[in-house]
Amino acid sequence: MNLCMVGYGAIAEEHMKAFTKIDGVQPHVLVGRRQDPSAEFAGKWGFKHHTLDLHAALADDQVDAVAITSPNNQHVPQAQAALEAGKHVLCEKPLALSTSEAEELASACDQHGVQLMDG
Repeated sequence: MNLCMVGYGAIAEEHMKAFTKIDGVQPHVLVGRRQDPSAEFAGKWGFKHHTLDLHAALADDQVDAVAITSPNNQHVPQAQAALEAGKHVLCEKPLALSTSEAEELASACDQHGVQLMDG
């Protein structure tokens, strides 16, 4: 499974520690907000690519799943974009900031045939 990670903060480090213990998970592309920290995190964890453009990462047919570890207010739009791109999503808590946002994400899962999990 090729992984796209969105975010490179402290919780992203914890997710990567766990992902490295799962056979078959390959760090493929990291999406960050700033070039230098993105490159540093990507290099540390063996990502093949890094970018500041979420939509470019989601357009990569090799990406199977997306882990979202960005700031809370970015979770819904990033998860929505990933689901609409046909990617499975693991989103750090909180999944959404309202019930209606969470319901929209659930609908996107049904519509696009993908899974969403809140970590």
